[in-house]
Amino acid sequence: MRLSLTRSVGTLLICLVALLAFASQGRAAGPLVWSGPSPMDYQSPYANPIALDAVSCPTVSLCVAADVDGAIFASLDPTGGYGTWVPVAVDAPVVLRAISCPSAVLCVAVGGSDVVVSRDPTGGPASWQVASVDPAGGLTGVSCASSSLCVAVDGSGNVVASADPTGGASAWTMQDVAPGSAVTGIACPSASLCVAVDRAGDIITSVDPTGGAGAWRLGYLDPASTAVGTGFTSVACPSASLCVAGDVAGNLFFTANPADGAGAWSASHIDSAQMQCGEGKYEPIYCQATIAGLDCPSASTCLALDGAGNVLTSSAPGGGVSAWRVTGTPNATSLSCPSTTVCFAPGDGTIILSTDSFGDPSSWTQTAVFDGTPELTAVSCSRAMCAVGDASGHVLTSLAPTAGPASWTSTYIGPWGFQDLSCPSANFCAGVSFSGEVMASDDPSTPDPTWVETNLGMAGLFTISCPSASLCVAADYRGQIATSSNPTGGTATWTVRTVDSAERPTALSCPSASLCLMSLDGDGQVASTTDPTGPASAWRVASVDHARSIGGLAAMLGVSCPTVSLCVATDNAGHVIVSTDPRNSRARWTSHDVNQQYSVGQIDCPSATLCVASIASQLLSTTDPTGPGRWQIAQIGSQGANWVSALSCQSTILCLAVSGPNAFFGTPAPPPSSAQIAAAMRPQLVPATRARKTKSLLKAHSLTTSATSLSAGTWRVTWYAGNRSIASGNTRFPAAGTKTLKLRLTAAGQRLLARLLSLRIRATGTFTTAAAHATTTTVMRSFTLRR
Repeated sequence: MRLSLTRSVGTLLICLVALLAFASQGRAAGPLVWSGPSPMDYQSPYANPIALDAVSCPTVSLCVAADVDGAIFASLDPTGGYGTWVPVAVDAPVVLRAISCPSAVLCVAVGGSDVVVSRDPTGGPASWQVASVDPAGGLTGVSCASSSLCVAVDGSGNVVASADPTGGASAWTMQDVAPGSAVTGIACPSASLCVAVDRAGDIITSVDPTGGAGAWRLGYLDPASTAVGTGFTSVACPSASLCVAGDVAGNLFFTANPADGAGAWSASHIDSAQMQCGEGKYEPIYCQATIAGLDCPSASTCLALDGAGNVLTSSAPGGGVSAWRVTGTPNATSLSCPSTTVCFAPGDGTIILSTDSFGDPSSWTQTAVFDGTPELTAVSCSRAMCAVGDASGHVLTSLAPTAGPASWTSTYIGPWGFQDLSCPSANFCAGVSFSGEVMASDDPSTPDPTWVETNLGMAGLFTISCPSASLCVAADYRGQIATSSNPTGGTATWTVRTVDSAERPTALSCPSASLCLMSLDGDGQVASTTDPTGPASAWRVASVDHARSIGGLAAMLGVSCPTVSLCVATDNAGHVIVSTDPRNSRARWTSHDVNQQYSVGQIDCPSATLCVASIASQLLSTTDPTGPGRWQIAQIGSQGANWVSALSCQSTILCLAVSGPNAFFGTPAPPPSSAQIAAAMRPQLVPATRARKTKSLLKAHSLTTSATSLSAGTWRVTWYAGNRSIASGNTRFPAAGTKTLKLRLTAAGQRLLARLLSLRIRATGTFTTAAAHATTTTVMRSFTLRR
């Protein structure tokens, strides 16, 4: 799905974002609050698609689909595209093979030994129940004539029927109607007729489906003998006066009197696809000509799907081969058509649909149902744009990243997944793949961007840093560095050098064309250069982290340099390591322990006043990366379920982390209100009892205490005796936290305390916030000083 922005609107948005970024420079960075998961990556092909196996649509305004992982999805607007399909039942313990929804008040899915049923299909997980009804297992199909009759079939020749489908396991009865044969399909147009087919070539009919095994008649019908054998694969009956069945060899069987048994059927070969055969999805034999799926939306119209991915349609299904024609290639194995024009078929993580199924072959399109395991693997944010790459070759860009999925433009670049992205502006972005591809664009934020793909022949290419469109530096796992001053110029514009083959690079950060740092996986080392495009000898390796980990010195895992005078790295021993002179390879780095249990991995520092790092499914942030101050920990999503794969900060007021298909947005916590500041200040104005002694105050000429602030700003405290000031002090908070506050006695205060045994004090405290529009809060407390 592409964003329908014009270039002028895109330019306006860039300007607006730039203005917001400029305004944020006057806003103090603070601890980040993280959003819940926001689904972003819904474009197929997925990195690991989950196959939707079946779909049933009683009307054009309701479809329900089931997948091989036991999940069920529903849509009240099935032609409306992504976002209209939502999961309604998950974690059924079986592969769901078929589903039947005769109306909006009943759906039944089957798989294994179980039926999964609901009287309210869109009502969410609580409205679905699982019942084990077939001890033989291997349920393959189901058909519900109404809310009071459903019949399922299995791979062992059994039918399992119920007049109360939601009544639990006891409401279903099993009968062996085709001993030893795999029943592959069933259709029940009414409560007085059901027709099933099996792999042995039998038609199995009943006018009393719940009447027991004796109520079913079996007749051998499919004598066609081919190199791949015989057998039915599908059946459809829109009414008691029309049934069609398809077999493995491309034959279609037709009857206007299905209740009369096998003798009432006639056959014709309708599929001209080649008889190239092999193992099918479930069946032991599957051919290109196989009639894999059938549906008849009316008594005179039918559609068939073959093993080659074609859809064949006919308005005279019994008219022989000339009555059928190919009208699309949806490449599916089953379908459901609620009308003569609208059809739906399940795909790998998608619903394939047509609104002109009997006409235009190009009308078949795919809609993502978000049924797969898409994986966001890379993210980079500039002041004006954020870009995200996934494991299946998509890059998504947005000028308004928090505005929801529709604000992101997705471009499929190729079958290689993104390992890393670096986008210094809305006018340039570059990414790398593990297979050695560099993908770069000079217009990534436009609705239809152009990406240039260059293969550098570097296996294991995984990290890239571009301080501008005129310099990109990439690294692979073998210690090779690739640089280019024209990243979209093709292979000839890139130069590859080997910098360090002894230790594996883990991350790369280039804040400018005069500095690049690379963290190394071993012995606490980093490699740095002030000449990124120079020879390999321009890189210097230094040991900067002396923490111990399993097997020796800690491995450096990440590095981020917001400026040439600050770099912050992470290691697998739970430390962050900081340098304020990274251009000097001999400069000392300072280590801070932020987590003693886990590795600190990804890190991004958009400025000297904010760094964000990841630990598994947690995110750490600090507004003072050079100090030993506290890193705030935030859990994103469910613990252990949302491992952070990449993160990037657009500014000190917006960060983006990705995990699986989801984005998590970090923004500063709302500033404390004046009432909250006052409540926090008030108890701190009164010193501890032992500190209220005039003797000690006179000896030190001051009182040193601690003060805690909820935000950045300035504390000022003054003691008054009557209207006379006897002591005062102030301290500045660069961020929320605790600082030392020293109150110094005035000359008048020293004289009063020296001659009085006690003195009543009125303490006045003011706090002025550091925001662009500063506010001041004042509180007062009284206490007594005693000798």
